[in-house]
Amino acid sequence: MGGMAYVCSRLVPLAIWVLVFVCRNAAGLVSTAHGTVTAASARRPLTMSNAGKKRQREVVVIGGGWAGFGAASHLSSAGVKVTLLEAQPSAGGLAAGWETAKGKRVEVGIHGFWRSYRNIDRLITEELRLDARKVFTRYERSALHTKDGLSVVAPILGELPKTPSSSWGRRCTRCSDRASALGLTKAFLDFDGSEEAWRRYDKITARELFRNAGVSQRLYDEFLEPMLLVLPMCPGEDCSAAAALSCFQYFALEHQGDFDVRWLRGSASDLIFAPWLRAIERDGGKVIGGKRVSTIRFKGLPVAESTLGTAAGVAKMASSGGEGNEGDEKGGGGQGAGDGEAWRKANGGGAVDGDPDAEGDGCSMWVETTDGEVFKPDAVVLAVGITAAKALVRSSPELASKPEFQALSNLRGVDVVATRLFFDRRIDLPRAASVAGGGLAPGLETAGLTFYHLNELQDAYRSQEASVVEVDMYHASPLLPMSDEGIMETALEALNKALPELGVASDMLEDFAVVRAPQAVSHFFPGAFQHLPRIQPSADLPSVFMCGDWVCRGGHRSWSQEKALVEGRRAAAAVCKQLGVREGYYPSILPIEEDEPHVRLGRSAFRRLRSTSLPSRATVGVFLG
Repeated sequence: MGGMAYVCSRLVPLAIWVLVFVCRNAAGLVSTAHGTVTAASARRPLTMSNAGKKRQREVVVIGGGWAGFGAASHLSSAGVKVTLLEAQPSAGGLAAGWETAKGKRVEVGIHGFWRSYRNIDRLITEELRLDARKVFTRYERSALHTKDGLSVVAPILGELPKTPSSSWGRRCTRCSDRASALGLTKAFLDFDGSEEAWRRYDKITARELFRNAGVSQRLYDEFLEPMLLVLPMCPGEDCSAAAALSCFQYFALEHQGDFDVRWLRGSASDLIFAPWLRAIERDGGKVIGGKRVSTIRFKGLPVAESTLGTAAGVAKMASSGGEGNEGDEKGGGGQGAGDGEAWRKANGGGAVDGDPDAEGDGCSMWVETTDGEVFKPDAVVLAVGITAAKALVRSSPELASKPEFQALSNLRGVDVVATRLFFDRRIDLPRAASVAGGGLAPGLETAGLTFYHLNELQDAYRSQEASVVEVDMYHASPLLPMSDEGIMETALEALNKALPELGVASDMLEDFAVVRAPQAVSHFFPGAFQHLPRIQPSADLPSVFMCGDWVCRGGHRSWSQEKALVEGRRAAAAVCKQLGVREGYYPSILPIEEDEPHVRLGRSAFRRLRSTSLPSRATVGVFLG
């Protein structure tokens, strides 16, 4: 069972190590690294491939998170006139956070930065030339708690000698339960992150995958389910098996140190997005906060009446309000909440004044914001979340007429609630960050939680005597209609259930802040993959591009912020190619690190076995029996 312990050590950061503990060593079940890499090229002045076109190309990027900044920074460095529009006032969108009326800093959840975030690491140290020691904490140990108590504590594995199997970490699960994870070996070796693999495994739930693999109920309850609640952030019965396999592989199973995690020493806005914004502006780009896009329109493109309904109906919808840019606004309207000005221009039969392509039969495009400002780009990049993208499609008739954009209506997000507790005394949390499974309090039966002691993580609180504790809750839909006080009490109850020695109560609080983020996280439910967009979703609208952590899941196999950054840059490269910016100007995207030798061996052997023994049956069908 030495290998089984290795699995545990591989899934540490925020329950990630759990999966490793359970499955990795069991049979070297790590997948091969699979990533889409574009060739690096020298940064040099760019010209248009068509010498006759001297007008500088213009692009609007909608959404100011990791994907939007990733796209805008590459486009501006390519000599494109880029304007990034973000609904939030601060750089970084919802990742940046804001201050309460009492001047307390809050964020929509705390984001970890794993050792496998190679492209983000390079952005910080090489492109922005920041001192990583001033941006990130050191790698921190983590622990997993359930309603029954502490399950696993694991060390920082990337700092230990590399070995395919070891007894690292403290685990509280019986050997027989850990051994039941051996049945997952075939699935982990078979799933390579390709589009074809996603399609096969996306048809079943993660719960079905584990049940048919013979995983014990105790192992599922104590390890796998809590891990699902904090990684893809949904329970096993509502999570695609493909998403579960991909998440576990990337965060824990591919390399010994992948699950090691560190945290920002302050807000993402101050430490990363502010210097990133300055870099974009130095290259000639523009970032505008507080700009909410209401519609994207096209002249010269027919719109199917049967698909859209009446123009009046769509205009009414567009003016009635919608979700925010990132799909998780803390309050009120957002994308799709326009005054109908673009509709009046379109229905009047005229192009936007000054449109460079207005003459002839060409199709021109414009983007309108809720305050009536109009932008006339050559291309637009949607770098928003699922909810905001759906709202934009609803208020943009030409987008809504295309099947590729209609498919977005089948997608949905996961609700997140973040609570920041300002205590009037020091609270002795055993670790800076800990993760917990569901059932810690009423309303949290299928919710994952993470507890952060910000005094140990962020410089702003490090010298304070009183503790500041963040409690982030994922898949937390039942909490959304509750009062702020009710959510605060739920967070305290969950803290006491996971760490009963704390004994915290509301009368120990000096202040607290609650942030509701409905539909904030991409939800990879069974069957979602077929509806996910590509970077250039529709051949009929070649000037519309998309990027984010939910785009091209069969491509670069990273997740979260790293995936968003990668897809933002890939979208920018596609824009450059479409607009005729010097061919070959592509960002250098680092692939996922090559698999460890024993993993490559296992995968190679499995492929040979499958090709000789199973020539005509789908692997998933064989696996499920």
